[in-house]
Amino acid sequence: MGIWSRHHRDRLKGLWRRLRHGDSRERPYRLPQRIAAPPTRAGVALVAIVKDEARHLAEWVEFHAMLGASAVYLYDNGSTDGADALIDATPWSVPVTRVPWRSFDGVGGAQRFAYAHALANFGDRHRWMAFIDVDEFLFPLIDPDLPTALSRFEAQPAVCLPWFNFGSGGHRERPPGLVIENYRERSAFPPLPGQGSLLRFKSIVDPAAVVGGGSHTFGYEGLGYAVINERGEAAAPWEIRKPGFAQSSVLRLNHYFTRSDAELAAKLAKGRVSRNGALVADAYRRRLRAYGVGVERDDPIQRFAPALKARLAGLAPADPP
Repeated sequence: MGIWSRHHRDRLKGLWRRLRHGDSRERPYRLPQRIAAPPTRAGVALVAIVKDEARHLAEWVEFHAMLGASAVYLYDNGSTDGADALIDATPWSVPVTRVPWRSFDGVGGAQRFAYAHALANFGDRHRWMAFIDVDEFLFPLIDPDLPTALSRFEAQPAVCLPWFNFGSGGHRERPPGLVIENYRERSAFPPLPGQGSLLRFKSIVDPAAVVGGGSHTFGYEGLGYAVINERGEAAAPWEIRKPGFAQSSVLRLNHYFTRSDAELAAKLAKGRVSRNGALVADAYRRRLRAYGVGVERDDPIQRFAPALKARLAGLAPADPP
């Protein structure tokens, strides 16, 4: 498909969304009430919906705790691998709250409702809430920790980070060691022609500024549903591919979307936690085709690996079998 055709296809998609939902400020899915902003709010909380991620939780939780996360909320969408017991029994270095979470609504999706629940019930405790998955690692590029990096965005209702997508690195089976050390090849950034489908964002929000729930994108007073980059520029969700909009110079979000080939197969078998187990036909194959257009080595996260390994060595119970 040529550049002209892609451009007009995207414009037509945006027009269809506006016709279907109306102006972005009038989208129907709204939080039940606005979060108050008491002066005691502080820190950075992480919120994730999980299913059968027991093997990866220790690395993910302790990585973000090491970088200054003050709380973690894990919405367990029917894990069968012992994740519930692991979460409850591990002496984490940061408070971790496990919320058993099932959703009967296949339209709204378990993830959107979980995130709305987190905002409505825990949002008044935290200055920031980051909504990311267990295969995503959030870290500062120039500052020592997450709170310091986020202090640069005090005037914004949110900062939204583009994915840096990492593939299998040639691993057919899960290798020993850290995820952040084992996978070092990622798709190009900015994306190359043919990699546009890899450009998606995740949000770190001021809970007091959120008026509309979501998963990747949230609604804000006066803006509607918007993606807000590191420069404070806001775009509608269907406009994020405009040149130069995606920014990642202060914070980075590494997305290990495949891990090893075997782990990708297991992910496909369990279905998407965001949609109650449903899979979008051929979605991962399309993403892998886009990823295969071009990759490059990426090492900024490696500066945290030694301290993380030392931290995990003293954590009990051990990684599940």
